[in-house]
Amino acid sequence: MRENEFLSTWPQKKYFLLYLGMFIFFLCGVGWGAREAILLDRQEKEIVVQEAAKLLNTVRQSYNPETVFTYTSGQLFSIYLLLFLLGLSVIGFPVAFAVVFSRGVMLGFTGAVLASQNSGKGVFLALAALLPQNIVYLPSLLLAASGTVVFAIKLFKVYFSREKKLGFTFAGYVVLMVFAAAAAYGAAAIEAYLSPKIIFYFLK
Repeated sequence: MRENEFLSTWPQKKYFLLYLGMFIFFLCGVGWGAREAILLDRQEKEIVVQEAAKLLNTVRQSYNPETVFTYTSGQLFSIYLLLFLLGLSVIGFPVAFAVVFSRGVMLGFTGAVLASQNSGKGVFLALAALLPQNIVYLPSLLLAASGTVVFAIKLFKVYFSREKKLGFTFAGYVVLMVFAAAAAYGAAAIEAYLSPKIIFYFLK
């Protein structure tokens, strides 16, 4: 067992195309989400804007950062647990690409809707609502999703080789997922405690 096997599920140059492909999937999701927002007719867009306005008013009146953090953290735990299990399942790793794509769709749609509203403040509002937490969250998601695919591939190879020991490779996978999840929880804290203050500033 080579010494560097512990880190064999961490980012490496030989998996550059995988990381690039994962990022492209994310960008495709952003483009798809933005396209869906642009294609909304006037009535549908008004409904979306009205619902967003109601949500913002509710947040202004009774915003509780602890509740938001708890809810967001629960969602993140589900996502990263899913990614972890997908790696162990071997054949389920393509879903990791779907997770990344769906995140892109959500950001693209939300950003396009926000940017089209509130006159000249729309773009700044979109950036304020989406950028702070995603600066931390997106790298952690892409890292976790890529690690899922890499580990699944390695596990698949083990099934068809004489070497039946995963050992340090599995340990590296666990550490990678814990590290990525910890970064995501930091993003949840930013979303709960910092982003609302920035959003309220632009809504004044």
